[in-house]
Amino acid sequence: MTIVDRAPLIGREHHLAQLQSVIDEDDGGLAIVTGEPGVGKTRLMQEALALTSQPFVLGTSSPASVSRPFDLLLSAVEPAVRSW
Repeated sequence: MTIVDRAPLIGREHHLAQLQSVIDEDDGGLAIVTGEPGVGKTRLMQEALALTSQPFVLGTSSPASVSRPFDLLLSAVEPAVRSW
């Protein structure tokens, strides 16, 4: 899905700019996006990542995965490993 395929991101310009500044840092960066389910965390990250040419790793987690050690790390690394 490209940025053109989605509806415009409205009212999140400040958050998007913050994410882009971290993603576009020359020496790398880490962004942790938290919030209640359904507030648009994934959508915000998709938009920010669609606007960058920097390589990135995206991991996700949920309350259900808290009991699984390293779940966030695994969700970030697993897609890259599977694509080998």
